Amino acid sequence: MKILLLGAGKVGLSLLEMLPEVRYSRGGSGIQVSAIADSGGYLHTQGMKPLEIAASKRSGKLHSLHGWKEGGRLLDVIAESDADVLVDCMTTNFRDAKPSLDCVLAAFRKGMDVVTANKGPLALHAPLVLGEARRAGSSIMFSATVGGGTPFIDFGMLCRRDSSIASLRGILNGTTNFVLTRMSEGLPADSAITEAKAAGIAETDPTNDIRGLDSSAKIVILANTLAGREYTLPDVDMTGIEAVTPEMFREAESSGRSLKLISTYIPGEEVLRVSPELVSSSDHLNVGGTYNALTYTLEDGNEFTLIGTGAGAVETARAVARDIASLLDAREGKRDNQARTS
Repeated sequence: MKILLLGAGKVGLSLLEMLPEVRYSRGGSGIQVSAIADSGGYLHTQGMKPLEIAASKRSGKLHSLHGWKEGGRLLDVIAESDADVLVDCMTTNFRDAKPSLDCVLAAFRKGMDVVTANKGPLALHAPLVLGEARRAGSSIMFSATVGGGTPFIDFGMLCRRDSSIASLRGILNGTTNFVLTRMSEGLPADSAITEAKAAGIAETDPTNDIRGLDSSAKIVILANTLAGREYTLPDVDMTGIEAVTPEMFREAESSGRSLKLISTYIPGEEVLRVSPELVSSSDHLNVGGTYNALTYTLEDGNEFTLIGTGAGAVETARAVARDIASLLDAREGKRDNQARTS
C-alpha cells in the first residue's frame, strides 16, 4: 500500500519512524511512502525507506534531495501521485480548514482513501467531507483527531453497538489539563504555559488549546461520529481557560474539587459545550497532567470512562499508524475475498 504523507512536522516525522513496525493482522507489512510534502514543497521518494526519509528530515537535508520540488503545490503532488492513501499530518487550521480540506477532497476525487490527524475539515465541514467520501467510495479514518494515542472514537463505536449515546463528558486537551494542574499547584498561568512548551506538551502557539478551540473541535467530531450528527465548530458553546482566575482555584481547593476544562455533549438537550468546571475528587474525570479522560453514558444506563495520555506528537502518530494498519487489513481482506471468488 502506497501512502502520500502531507506534513513533515513532529507528527509526520514520528509517523515515518513508526511505519516500519506497522503490520496487518497476519503479520505482514506493505507500507511504502511514495511521496512526502510540507509547506515548502514536495518529493516523490522513488523507493526511499521511511527511516531514510525521516533521517533526511531530521538532518535538515530533505529539501536538498534530488527531485525535491521547492514551492511545489500540495494539489499538484496529489494529482501526480500514485498513492492509495493520503495521510494528513498537517497543522490544523480552525479558520477555514485549508489547505487540508482541499487536499482531502482532491484525494477523494482520485479514488484515494484518507487517514488524517487534522481536525479542521471534520470540525468545520464534516457533512461535505463525509458526503464526498461516500460518493467516491473512499474511506476516511480519523481516530488521531481525538485523544492522540487513546482510542476514544474506536471505544465509542464499540459502546454504541448495544445502546445509543446519552451523553459524552470529558477532558479532551492534554495541554490545558497540564496547565490547569500546574496552576492548581500554585504556578501562574504564563509560567505553566512556558513549562508546557519547554516539555514539548504545548505547541509554540498554544492559542487553540487555551481558548478551547481544540477541545471544541474534538467534541464536534465525537458527537458527529458517535451520534450521527452534523455539527460544526460554531455550534459549540465555548469558553477556554484564558479567563480562569486564582479565586477559582481557591474555591476548588476549599471544596475538595479540581478545576478542569470539560467538553460536554448531551444529544437529548442539544448541549454541545466546552468550559472550565469544578470536578469532584471522586469523579473519574479528575485526572492530572496531560491525561485525557472521557465518560460515555449510554441510554441503557451503562457508563464507561476511558483515560489515557492526550498530548504529544508520538501519541498522535501512533493513532495515525493504527488507522493505516486498519486500512491495510481492510485492503488485504478485500483482496482475499476477490481471490476466493475469482
